[in-house]
Amino acid sequence: FIVSFPYATLLYDEKEKTDNIKYCVKKYIRAFAGGATIGLILIVLNFILTSMFIPTVKPDIFCGYFPIVNCTMGSVYLNHPLIYTIIYSLIDVLYCGLFSVITITYSYLCKYKISVLSFPIVGTLVFQYFCYYLPELRRYSPFLFLRHDQYYYNLDIKVVFFEFVFIVIILVLVNLIRLLSIRKN
Repeated sequence: FIVSFPYATLLYDEKEKTDNIKYCVKKYIRAFAGGATIGLILIVLNFILTSMFIPTVKPDIFCGYFPIVNCTMGSVYLNHPLIYTIIYSLIDVLYCGLFSVITITYSYLCKYKISVLSFPIVGTLVFQYFCYYLPELRRYSPFLFLRHDQYYYNLDIKVVFFEFVFIVIILVLVNLIRLLSIRKN
């Protein structure tokens, strides 16, 4: 949620300038890069602070503290824990940038600034609610597959990739429809 706040009202205040496609693409790239950067800073800060207070232990399959072994990237986690952390952090950074872009797209569609600022929290919680109570949707919840511990919810790389691509396609279609409607008027 934090990554989407700086760019939430970026285009809300500039709705009259947004009929230029190049201008919009630059704003989207800027928002994606900004959201990804904020997410990366938070992840690196969390990693550094956690490493300062919790001792680093190489995962051992026999100690019972690392139940992630039977999951998608379990062998990577056991053999190269830092690579596992980097891969997961990259997935998190991509989704941070995507959440920032989703908020900008929503800013075109709403009337009040407070709804733009509350959309990331409310929208994600509503989506999480449906994913939690409909078991067949549970694996599509970002709350579950963006977690670094896969103990309860196994990461499926295909789900992560296709959900990312699906959201990007929806965002492109919404923006194309909006730009075409502005051009007609």
